[in-house]
Amino acid sequence: MKIAGYETHPAADLFPMLDDERAASLAASIELNGQRDPIVLFEGKILDGRNRARACAKLGLTPKAIPFVGDPWEFVWDKNGERRDLTPGQRAAIRIQFDDEIAKIRAVVTVAANKARSEAANARRGEGGKLTSGGSREPRQASEKESKTAQAVAIKAKVSTATAKRAMELQRKDPEGFAQVARGEAELNKVLREVKRTEKHAEIAHQAKSAKPIGEIRPCPIVYADPPWQYGNTAGASAAEDEYPTMPLADICALQVPATRDAVLFLWATSPLLPEAMKVITAWGFTYKGSIIWDKDMGTGNWVLNCHELLLIAVRGDIPCPAPANRPKSVVRAPRGKHSAKPEVFAEMIERMFPGLPKVEMFARSARDGWTVWGNQAA
Repeated sequence: MKIAGYETHPAADLFPMLDDERAASLAASIELNGQRDPIVLFEGKILDGRNRARACAKLGLTPKAIPFVGDPWEFVWDKNGERRDLTPGQRAAIRIQFDDEIAKIRAVVTVAANKARSEAANARRGEGGKLTSGGSREPRQASEKESKTAQAVAIKAKVSTATAKRAMELQRKDPEGFAQVARGEAELNKVLREVKRTEKHAEIAHQAKSAKPIGEIRPCPIVYADPPWQYGNTAGASAAEDEYPTMPLADICALQVPATRDAVLFLWATSPLLPEAMKVITAWGFTYKGSIIWDKDMGTGNWVLNCHELLLIAVRGDIPCPAPANRPKSVVRAPRGKHSAKPEVFAEMIERMFPGLPKVEMFARSARDGWTVWGNQAA
């Protein structure tokens, strides 16, 4: 980066510049009061004062500057490491970058020193002299990047060890995401959660690919089911029996669900049969998590007119929840179709919640693109 005719030092460039609003405020202050603090230069490059130099350049002023002698890296860290505008995750990420760059510099210095020692030893050998330190030494290989422990990063960056560990993990798994955190463009925990979600989804997709089929169906991590409930004496019993063969609760509970070890179940239930639906969730090895309400605007019932149905959500194993941007609202208004048919919007919603993961629809009435279907009415 070049500002006001000066190159900036790479240590300074690891810290973000002021945003437009704060930069404008700084420029206004310098215009009114003059440049109170000089910029600091190391070997002609700006160590401290990039924002002041930029403000002076915009005002047509030549920035005042003073030289610095010493370790430029630790100087820059001492000046900027505790800036209030840095989040803990960002501070840890920047400190890790500092340690990386310092390690590279030390490695270069080590290689140069070893080379010089080797050349001196060879020169003495060529002159017939004796080596005094036990014989010639093989040049040592350039050292690997200096080992960094989370505790050391945490102490330098003044963050928790857990934060330092998360930053180091993100650097290893997602260098671009790590760079965004260091620049202040993303939050450490959010980026790392997305990385872990992606990793877990890949693992679960592999489960589905390698799982042993149940009958002719290969298990999937996303199961969508609308069982043919028997209503007994409740409203709607005759209507259901007229449309399709229903199943006793015990038979539904006894079904072998085509689900992977880590899976999500979306189970349709009506309000009168909510207790039965919870028994099915338990029998299939899932744990209830929440529900989506289908507001269908009209209905039947003995106690109240049930104008809604419930899409229950349950999980088993270790499967991450949807990304925040893919989480639907808990109430969806959609028109009714044929008897017991569910609006397509719910299947589309599930696809958005878990993109890329294999899906199976139990008791399906028709084929669905990209899904496995299971049911005696599926085409």
